[in-house]
Amino acid sequence: MFSTIILHVLASPFLPLTFVLLLVWGVYRLQRKFKRDERARIEALWRDQRNDIEPGSKSSGPVLEKKCPDCAEMVKADARICRFCRHEF
Repeated sequence: MFSTIILHVLASPFLPLTFVLLLVWGVYRLQRKFKRDERARIEALWRDQRNDIEPGSKSSGPVLEKKCPDCAEMVKADARICRFCRHEF
């Protein structure tokens, strides 16, 4: 019984069309998955970049700052002298 069903399915004139449709559907699904993964990767990069860059800053790296103990202004972490009050670190 089961073998006759398989023979009828394999002898069907629509079998090549079915395989082509399944192949196209599989390729379509893979493309959607890769586009979705790429979009998520790009959004993560943009999110990281927005969190690392201070508004108005033109640098692309992370902003490392420290607070001056005299004037309480934010200066770069590598600074040896505060640019606002000239306090030496």
